[in-house]
Amino acid sequence: MRACLLILLAAAPVQAEPLQPAAEAFAGAPLAIDPRMAARDCATGYGFSWTDSRATVIARCGANGPALVLPLLPGRSTATAPTLRRGDRVAADIVGDGFRIQIDAVADRVERDGRVLLRNARSGRTIAATLDADGQLRMAGDPISR
Repeated sequence: MRACLLILLAAAPVQAEPLQPAAEAFAGAPLAIDPRMAARDCATGYGFSWTDSRATVIARCGANGPALVLPLLPGRSTATAPTLRRGDRVAADIVGDGFRIQIDAVADRVERDGRVLLRNARSGRTIAATLDADGQLRMAGDPISR
């Protein structure tokens, strides 16, 4: 009886970390993993790496386990929608070495990758900038507060 109990305990599956939470912990953000991907629990824990395009994550169970290529679902990327939209008014401070320019501008064009074209409300001149993930506009590497 005692030997049977030890055998049963040894055969019990180890509670493993599921693939989705482990992959999200690796990426540092929620991931949209294709639900059609079948993954088994991995008792040793998954090892993760990015592909060069960063559009897929490679998950490997153990050192010699098979690799799972986990594509991100299109249209459900971790990137957030831009916080700035076409037509939004922006009060921008452009700061440089020894100068500060304050302008009122209107967002003429906002791309999903963060590129923004601002139109100076007073002169009509166009200014190119980049909208960072933290909501800061940057022009030629300098922050523009809005």
